[in-house]
Amino acid sequence: HRDLHVRSRRQRTMCIRDRSRDRKNYDEMLYHNKTSKEFYRKLKRYKSVFEMNVQVAVSYDYLNQDEKSKKIYLETKQMIPKYNIKDASSLYQNFATLYKKVGVSDSALFYYEKAQKTFKAKDDLERLIVNYNNLGNLYIDLDNDEKALSNLNKSLLLQKQVRDLSLIHISEPTRRS
Repeated sequence: HRDLHVRSRRQRTMCIRDRSRDRKNYDEMLYHNKTSKEFYRKLKRYKSVFEMNVQVAVSYDYLNQDEKSKKIYLETKQMIPKYNIKDASSLYQNFATLYKKVGVSDSALFYYEKAQKTFKAKDDLERLIVNYNNLGNLYIDLDNDEKALSNLNKSLLLQKQVRDLSLIHISEPTRRS
């Protein structure tokens, strides 16, 4: 369990100001992602439209508009056969993260594993590190310590291999009482 810290009025005000700034940045990110998507659509650069659509969904996720994010991810998923998208791993990884956030663990697991197949096939170690880390945190939430440790250890071993310890984050468990 986390320790609770009492914040001063000034700290609370700064925290609210920071959240407001973050919100403004995410709103701007959403605007620019939507604008870029339309630009690529006009150029008929459909792989870029696909990637920008993923970023639009990520923007909604950051803004805690989970239903809009999910809707955009599902629309983006339909683009895979339509635009002959060969690598949809960014969609799968981000969709999994949204599902984990909203507590739909089976879907999160499905999409993390789907993304992982592509990361392994492409030998994309940096994204594989994050994927193993995310799976480890998901398994913590699911009270599966064996699989959690296995995935977190794989992530750490790969980090040593690429010599970058900045790629992961171990989250607080969200176990239900």
